[in-house]
Amino acid sequence: MALTDTIKSAAPGVKNPQEEAPVSEAIAEWHASGMLTFGIPAHKGGRSLPPALLDAVGERVFWNDVEMSNGLDTRDESYGVQDRAEELAAEAFGAEQSFFSVNGSSLSLQAAIMAVAGGGRKLIIARNSHKSVDAGLIAGGVDPVWVQPPLDEELQVAHVVTPEAIGEALESHPDAAGVLIVSPTYYGIAGDIAGIADVCHQHDVPLLSDDAWGLLFAFHPELPETALAQGADLAVGSFHKTLPALGQTSLLSIQGDRIDPDRLSLCLGNMETTSTTGLLISAADACRREMALHGEELLSETLRLARDARAELSAMDGLSVMGNEVLGRRGAKELDETRIVIDIEGLGINGFAAADWLRENHRLTVELMDHRRLMPLISVGDDEESVGRLMAAMRDLVERADEVEGDTVEMPPSHSLITEQVISPSEAFYSKAKMVPLAEAAGEICAESIAPYPPGIPIAAPGERITQPIVDYLSAGVEAGMFVEGVIDTSLEQVRVVEESASG
Repeated sequence: MALTDTIKSAAPGVKNPQEEAPVSEAIAEWHASGMLTFGIPAHKGGRSLPPALLDAVGERVFWNDVEMSNGLDTRDESYGVQDRAEELAAEAFGAEQSFFSVNGSSLSLQAAIMAVAGGGRKLIIARNSHKSVDAGLIAGGVDPVWVQPPLDEELQVAHVVTPEAIGEALESHPDAAGVLIVSPTYYGIAGDIAGIADVCHQHDVPLLSDDAWGLLFAFHPELPETALAQGADLAVGSFHKTLPALGQTSLLSIQGDRIDPDRLSLCLGNMETTSTTGLLISAADACRREMALHGEELLSETLRLARDARAELSAMDGLSVMGNEVLGRRGAKELDETRIVIDIEGLGINGFAAADWLRENHRLTVELMDHRRLMPLISVGDDEESVGRLMAAMRDLVERADEVEGDTVEMPPSHSLITEQVISPSEAFYSKAKMVPLAEAAGEICAESIAPYPPGIPIAAPGERITQPIVDYLSAGVEAGMFVEGVIDTSLEQVRVVEESASG
């Protein structure tokens, strides 16, 4: 579905509600009225800023940085500016109700987890979830039931959990409060969400989908179907990841009666900043308007650029581009072609070194790099010139691969990295902990989220057993240039583990 039914059926001469941008319009009205504030933000519209800051960011950013409450709206929010913007977002993205967040999809996921399973309840979760999920489990005291997604040993990636695996988990844990999955994955693979939703609903539990990379799906028929359209009860998406909006802007959407919207709103309110800026909300609002009105046209050009780039890259010696041949494998139903997953093992170099070389020699960065891949993201912000520069850089990389300092890396097989949850994430996080050398960590219980970044999926999460294959994986990765987040020691010389007495 490219556009909402409301948009498609708008009568001639009748204003399309998606043409509205309530927050942007409120900012314009604020300035036109000559409003003077003696409240926050303290820069007062950008007055008396350091010249270096103005040169770096621009005056308009501060001019439009106006508080939502007691700013663009009244102190009691009687204008309903954000409420109206969220109504329009729900319509555009096919939801019954939507909520904006300016703390990214990380906070949206955490609020969703707490709303559905907080207070010590069980939540069935795909094990290839982002590290922000760990934070939600810890904050909500949630008991996770991890479900392993299908492991593609040829590509060394995990796809989307299957309906069968979710069904087995629900049969084994009938007291689970809900299910959380990831689709699309960081590598652009979307799964059988409709099948998973059916299984969840047969057990009368809600399906939550981490759709962080999937907001663009609502606006073009040649992209995978959205999670909501396939029956998910809740979906979280990041505006800034795939659409033209500012960083940190996220959308949390729900439908049906399996999610309590009041509890969800309270969880968001408890965790969200109380000083929401109209700058970020207006960016999300204006992005929604642009995509609702022109999304199919914009994404058609994006897909053309991505497909041309895929064909050109596939023809380069030493490169292999993941394409439709992966579809039909377990957990791989659809492919987002705007994320170009390039295997560079044939060049004899690793992805970390290749990414550093591209940055240094071509002033070019890519969204993801791992031990064997690069993944440039093609978006509505690209054009022939930008993609042409990417192609030139990749041709140069192929021709000069022998100059890149970073050989291919042998990693343990994916199935060997599966581990066990020994104690709950919250118990592990709050227990007395100690630092031990990584080389001596096998057998210990992890007390932090050891997440190679990107994609930010923990190789060991709080409460899980660190195994020797995990140690080997991390050691090889760090030596090759892997960066790890969620840890105290980012060099990974030492890792934080639960003291033996604390774990019993």
